[in-house]
Amino acid sequence: MHILTYTGTGENPRKVPINTSFPNITFNDSNYNNVTVKLLTPLQLRDEKHDFFISISSFQIPISWPTISSYKGNNIFEYILNSVTYSYTIPDGSYSANDLKSLLNSNILLTVSYSKTTGKYSFVHSTYEFQITTNTTCYYELGFENESYTSSSLLLTSIRPIDLSGTRSIYIKSNLSTDNIDRTGKKSNLIDIIPIDVNNFDILRYRNQEGFRTRTNAHLITDINIILEDDRGRYIDINNDWELVLEFNTIINDRATIDKINQPNIEDVEN
Repeated sequence: MHILTYTGTGENPRKVPINTSFPNITFNDSNYNNVTVKLLTPLQLRDEKHDFFISISSFQIPISWPTISSYKGNNIFEYILNSVTYSYTIPDGSYSANDLKSLLNSNILLTVSYSKTTGKYSFVHSTYEFQITTNTTCYYELGFENESYTSSSLLLTSIRPIDLSGTRSIYIKSNLSTDNIDRTGKKSNLIDIIPIDVNNFDILRYRNQEGFRTRTNAHLITDINIILEDDRGRYIDINNDWELVLEFNTIINDRATIDKINQPNIEDVEN
């Protein structure tokens, strides 16, 4: 196995702050999750023998978005009872297991109970069998898959514990191609994954203590597009300003080594 190494050029790293309150920010959506900053001083490499290493130096963001919302599209509960289809829209918000149970019990024709032992919801009707349809969009939060489920003996229990914890990580992507692998297992423009280790309505303050960085094949950077997604590939419903500081290091690449790696030898085939 060949290991590709990079050598630093000795140049000072360059930092690019991105703050959604800055005047040079363009919002590509009505929300704060997709923005572009125009660099008045572009970043440019000297030649093809050099590459950029990009990393997130720091990141600050208020964790204040709802767990269930119309923006995320995970707020519809649809079921069929006695051949009639009913649909209930859950109001935007972050819910505990008991809060959501009480809300459903007040607004649907099924009775919902919660087991602290299994962490699952059980749905029951006193007279008719019923079905939860595939038009339900909060299936993951309720402990189901995106499938149709039919009650048995007037009872239906979620197949796994409910999940109302919300977004666990922030996937930071850009318009700069990287060698990172995204949640689908494919090469992507992912810069880094930031774990959320604070409670809701607190401020996440991240610093790159591990020193993680990734190579980008961009040699001239005039603008940077930043996209913030959750761990299921959806835009995060951000409603507050955030700040991200990117760091760019210039490194010397070994193109001869790269070419050699792209050509398998007999040892590679045998192994």
